[in-house]
Amino acid sequence: MGRIVQAIGSVSLFTLGYVFIANEFTKYRSTALASSEMLLGLGVTLGPAIGGALYEVGGYMLPFFLIGGIILCLPAIMFFLLPDTEYATQVNKDKVLKIFLNPSFIVAMINVLTAFVILGFNDAALESHVRQVR
Repeated sequence: MGRIVQAIGSVSLFTLGYVFIANEFTKYRSTALASSEMLLGLGVTLGPAIGGALYEVGGYMLPFFLIGGIILCLPAIMFFLLPDTEYATQVNKDKVLKIFLNPSFIVAMINVLTAFVILGFNDAALESHVRQVR
């Protein structure tokens, strides 16, 4: 059940994050999106080390309580720090269909899917092998 809630939250966060970044930084959209991807990679890289350090300092529950508390505070912080924006909604189904049928887009999505499948496999399968080394 926890993984389901995590998946829904992650999908919502990533989708809305990209929308906010693209809407806020219209002039430098590609740089802003690339920077957010870089920070995501940095977080994925540093996250286990920080979690391990928190585990060593405060035991099993400290990383969950600390990160959970930070995540619960983030919406209020974002509410006050993010500027008000007006969203222009424009529905154009022809453009969306062209994007989904573009071979470059299909190849890129297959690459992304493959990368996440590999990362998901490593999360589940690597832990038992690392435990043997410890």
